[in-house]
Formats: sequence, structure tokens, C-alpha cells
Amino acid sequence: MLVQFSIENFLSFGEKTTFSMVKSKTAEGLPSHLFRATDSISLLRGAAFYGANASGKSNFVKALAFAKKFILEGVRPKESVPVESFRLDAERFQSPSEFEFILFIEETFYTYGFRVDCERVHNEWLWTDAGSGDKLCFERTTDSAGKAHVEFGDSLSLERKASLQPTADRTRPNQLMLTKTVDDNVSDFEVVVEWFHSTLQIVTQEAGYPLLEIQVLKDDAYSRMLSEDLQQVGTGISRIDVEEIALDNTGVSPHAIREFIRKNIPQGTSRSIILNDGIKVIVEKDGNITPPLRLNTYRKGSKGEEVPFNLESESDGTQRFMNLHPMLSMLKDGSTVFVIDEIERSLHSQLTRYFIELALGDATPPPHSQLLFTTHDTNLIDTDLLRTDEVWFVEKDKGGASHLSALVEFKYPEGIDIEQGYLIGRFGALPFLGNLRKLKNMAAQGEN
Repeated sequence: MLVQFSIENFLSFGEKTTFSMVKSKTAEGLPSHLFRATDSISLLRGAAFYGANASGKSNFVKALAFAKKFILEGVRPKESVPVESFRLDAERFQSPSEFEFILFIEETFYTYGFRVDCERVHNEWLWTDAGSGDKLCFERTTDSAGKAHVEFGDSLSLERKASLQPTADRTRPNQLMLTKTVDDNVSDFEVVVEWFHSTLQIVTQEAGYPLLEIQVLKDDAYSRMLSEDLQQVGTGISRIDVEEIALDNTGVSPHAIREFIRKNIPQGTSRSIILNDGIKVIVEKDGNITPPLRLNTYRKGSKGEEVPFNLESESDGTQRFMNLHPMLSMLKDGSTVFVIDEIERSLHSQLTRYFIELALGDATPPPHSQLLFTTHDTNLIDTDLLRTDEVWFVEKDKGGASHLSALVEFKYPEGIDIEQGYLIGRFGALPFLGNLRKLKNMAAQGEN
């Protein structure tokens, strides 16, 4: 689970900014949104980010995405690191960017972070705490000549330190040592790498779920559940299925598909390739390539007969809901951390609310999964849906730097309509126009 994430000097974030999923001491309600990690620490399962356009909400997601990609894929030798520092402060612009995660994995806390600029990784560190206090795994610094120096901590035996030293010596200036351990098949820190690979999932505004067709094809129970939920939310769809299409009928050659995969899809990732007419070829993590597949939806005709449609003919909202839907089973039963940028895109407000209710609803015991999302939908600022320590605001200061603040940090009268409080600017994170009504009322009172 994600416990805490800190960023400094990246995109619109200047000074160090920290986001926490630790339950506050004052917020109450919605016990299904809590996971008890230790006797003294409970972790939140949800977080919503609000803010004006260009406030930095998406940049927060981009920070997570950059860190994940840099850890898992790195860059080639002598290639620049594609990190973007805060450009509105000349001093910071010349300084490294910093990223730090605190994770809770298999009853153990891990603190992992790094400082990096376009040329090299300046610092990197990994600490662990299994209940007896922080213990250093390794701490790395890179000197001005590009030589990485690594200090191994007491959490490792003398034998493991000796085995890891060659990996440390071979770590390039523009490479994380954590990434190098994967290249060298070193398993000491595999649990942390696996968290970034499998647990942390970033969903961009335009992203679809690449394995939807496979899940519907292979899992009858899931196919029925998706069909029932599509009926429940009023799409008019009665059922769905997936059919295999002969490659000869797609108009695309096998060679062209293989070449596209070779050039564009990294090994170990799942991607779908849209051919035409709603037909997809799916590349699975193990490298398996499916035959061409098409997901069909069905509606009842005037005489009760089933009329087929392909997915592309459905509304953007229906497609968005179907692409988000597979996350529900993973959020209910698994340990995935989903980060969704603009969760409400193309969705009706009630449909977005329904999705969040299903995702964070009652489960005994509460799963390890978490749902983080950015949104403009103020209807979701509701203490029956989200706890006050799960609502965050992103706002830029006069210098153009983004800052985070949690709703629970604000003092407001008991019984206040929190949504209306946000809309009149009580919690900030609004563009000037968001306060226009309040300003007009103030002006009218001044005239009277």
C-alpha cells in the first residue's frame, strides 16, 4: 500500500510537497475506507484531488508515473534522464528533482527515494522497518565524475553486501541502483520493484484497460458481473461477449503487427493494439499475442431480439465505464493501487459516484487496495462518500508553484455543506471564476 509520497522540484511542484495516506486523528466515518497496518497506524484506501485547471493535479499523477517508469525502465547509457524540474525558480531549475515513497508491503514499511537531474542520479536510498525501527538497506551517492558510491546497511548480512557490491559498481550515473538489481537478477529488493511493476497502476485520461477483452472471454463470472452493472447504470446493454476474428479479415498482416510490437511495446507490459472496426490484438505481460478479438454489446430490439454492436459504437461514457470496471474486482479483492487522472471524464456524476461506492465499499476484512483520483466533480465532496482526510486540494501560489492541502486541515463550522464551501473558495484550489458569485454578493452588499 502507498503510505506517503513526497515530491520536490518537479514540473509545477517547487518546494517539497508531501501526500499522506495515513488516517488523521480527527477524521471519522466510513470504516471500510481504512486498513489497519499496525496497532497505531491505519491507512486510507481512497484519495480525491481537487483544483482549478492547471493547478497541478495532473502533474502529481505525472510525478508518480515518471518515478514508476524511471525505476522499471530507466534510460540507455549516456541518454538524458527525462526529468522536468520547476522552471519558474532559476535556482531550483538547476537543482535535482526528488521523489520519495513510503510503502507498506507484507507487514513491512519501506522508504525508497532518489534525487535526479537530466545527467545523473545524485542520491538514492532504501530503508526498511519491520516493526523494530528503521534499518538501512543501501544509500547511494554519485560524485561529480559520475562514480556511484553505495553504503550498505545493517539490514543486509556481510555475505549479501559482498554479493551486491558488483551491482553497485556497475550502476551507471544515469541509472538507479534499484533498476540495476533487476538487470543483474538480484532479488534482495525485488518486493519493492514488484510494487512499482504490479501494484502501482497509473490510468491516464485517455487510457483503456488493455485486457478487457481477455477478461470477458476467459472469465464467465466477470462477464456476467459487467453485463449486470451495465444494465444497473442504465446503458441499455443487455449483455456482452467477445468473438475471435480471423486475421485475414482484419486487413493487417502478421508481420506488420509483430513489427509494431517490437518497436513500440516494452517487454513485460500489457498493451492492446486497435486494428479496425473495434478489433484488437492484445499483447500480454508474458509476451503472448492473442488472436484478433472484438468485444460486442447487445441490446434488445423492438421484437425482443438481440441486436449486436461493437464497442466503438457505444458512447464515450459507456466505454469509459467499461474500461474502469475491471478495476473494481481488483480493488475489492487485491492489493492494487490505482491512480486515475480525471476519473469523471465522459461519466455522469452519479455514475462516477456509483463507481467509487463499489470500489471502496464494505469488505471484511478491508483489502490492501487503494484508489486515488483527480476530479473536478464537486458532487463527490460528500462525507457519505469520502472521509475528510481523503479529500485533497491542489492550488498554485503567486509564484506558480503547486501546493497540496487536505480538507481535514481546514477549520470549518460543524454542519457546513462542504461542497458549497469548496465552490465559494473556503478551501482554496479554485480559479478566479470559481469565486465570482461570492465576489458579486460582496459587491452588492457594499453598494447597499
